[in-house]
Amino acid sequence: MKEGKESPTTPEHTPASVNHVTVIDMDRTLIDTDRMVTLMYSAIADVLGDAVATELRHTEESQRGASFSVTTGLRTLLEGRGKGSVAMADETMSSIKHHMLKSAKPLGELSHDNGGLLEPGARELIAAIPRSERFILTYGESEEWQRWKLEAAGLGDEPYTILLPSEDATVEDRDQPKIDFLKRHFDANADMFVFKNIHGIHEPLHAGTLTMIDDKKKHFESRSSKDDIVCL
Repeated sequence: MKEGKESPTTPEHTPASVNHVTVIDMDRTLIDTDRMVTLMYSAIADVLGDAVATELRHTEESQRGASFSVTTGLRTLLEGRGKGSVAMADETMSSIKHHMLKSAKPLGELSHDNGGLLEPGARELIAAIPRSERFILTYGESEEWQRWKLEAAGLGDEPYTILLPSEDATVEDRDQPKIDFLKRHFDANADMFVFKNIHGIHEPLHAGTLTMIDDKKKHFESRSSKDDIVCL
């Protein structure tokens, strides 16, 4: 595999080396995102009223097809209503998060059929792979919203990394397959993948080969037969 540039490890850490790492997509692979969003809007309605929740819903629907962050949209809405000072917005967001997590807690152990927030088989998938050989990959416009979803689903302590678009990213950049992100972490000199800044793993993670599990076919379409990546 030739893609990627050398990725030197941080000097003070000894890399964690595994033969194989499994990267699992979060939204609609592990988490029922629609249920999570419904839970969030219910929390917004509890704190700010139905009118605010409905207005934000309309904003989201107008951007259908694009990546939409509920938390970013809400902060923008609060600012437009004159409630956007940093201190006031943070206090409001903290209250909404509290309501959301409180509502999510009793759903944590429920199966998907009984209203749980995890997709069918998600808990079993995570348990089947050693912690040192997996991490969750999620993409979104807001790190805040991605962390809220992980925490509400009971996955906040799992190894994970969050992809955020750059400020000058084009529409095409924002729709880039996740596999292209993974390719950029292949170190041709070391002949292995090198991942840094994985939450829950305190040293760079080195892996010879990789499996990616995702619900969207498009994220696999740029895969080459030369890539050391298995896609499921």
